[in-house]
Amino acid sequence: MTGLSDDTQNKLFKKYLPQIKANSVCKTVEAQADNMIAKWICSLLYGSKTGSESSTYKMYRKLKTSGSAHEWQKLISQGKHSLIDFNTIHGRALNKLVRSKYLSNQGLTEKYENWITKSDVEAKFTGFVHELFERMPSSKSSLGVAKEETINKQFATLVKKGGDVNKETSLIVVRDTSGSMGSGAAGTNMTCFDIGKALALYFSEFLTGQFANAWIEFNSSAKMHTWKGETPVDKWYNDKSGYVGSTNFQSVVNLFVTLKSQGIAESEFPTGILCISDSEFNPSQLGKTNVEAAKSTLLRGGFSKAYVDNFVIVLWNLQHGYGGGGRKFETHGDVQNVFYFSGYSAATVSFLTEDIKTASELFDAAMNQEVLSLVKL
Repeated sequence: MTGLSDDTQNKLFKKYLPQIKANSVCKTVEAQADNMIAKWICSLLYGSKTGSESSTYKMYRKLKTSGSAHEWQKLISQGKHSLIDFNTIHGRALNKLVRSKYLSNQGLTEKYENWITKSDVEAKFTGFVHELFERMPSSKSSLGVAKEETINKQFATLVKKGGDVNKETSLIVVRDTSGSMGSGAAGTNMTCFDIGKALALYFSEFLTGQFANAWIEFNSSAKMHTWKGETPVDKWYNDKSGYVGSTNFQSVVNLFVTLKSQGIAESEFPTGILCISDSEFNPSQLGKTNVEAAKSTLLRGGFSKAYVDNFVIVLWNLQHGYGGGGRKFETHGDVQNVFYFSGYSAATVSFLTEDIKTASELFDAAMNQEVLSLVKL
């Protein structure tokens, strides 16, 4: 009731009110539960249904359809497809509509392409960056203008949103391309390889100078790449890397040393790495963990102690935690400037401010968000 009486929120409340349907069309337990909840809310709003179901249900339906946050959905249900304003469709729904046969089936392809290709259009999106690149065809020519421009515009939206929080960090993605990265990532329809690719593309947007538009590939050896192309889709298709070989994390640090010996100033280097991997690192030498060996190599390679002490290493696991056997990330607990991520959200990096030095401090910062104080147990 509070939400429905709030002018700033009632449109969304009306959108997400469950519908009242005939019991005969509710075939699943979820649909039956939604229907029961809808009727219960109706009784709270309009009193007892006894002897007056049709009138109270009608009032409830009018309330739900009076909201404008789902105007495009109402037009679809009424068969008025040509009246849809694409600006009103939220990001995930827009992405799904474009990837389906909806536009072609309703004769809206040309109208949509004219809209999405306008320079002033900002296509909304609130999902994970890798979701933009799901089910990409083998060639760009098979993608089509509508899908291509939607991906480009929605990617730009995510970069714009992330600009304020990521500009404080200068971390380059170190992307594991070993053979095991071809396995499926939990809870997605993509491989770990492709999710790493999407994250590398996203974070490269925030790098400047010698490392602008770059990412580092590592398997048995390491190599720095610069994306080729003007748009995210162009860059995606121009990347010809594949998954092969072992997971030699030390090759990344050796690459840093090589680049420095070639004349790149220490001030130009990223302040750390986002190592996106399935965590199956090759063992390091001399009884040291990979992190300990990496910092020793940087010091021996001519990097200053201040740079090495502040060098951030994010170990980002893309599979099922640490299960599966084999040698893992090795370093656990509070090692300064070493952090452990999992999952697929690029937003997690926003917590890595200069004040955060250990994994436990990162956890505390994440759990002390203002929004979490609203949760009651």
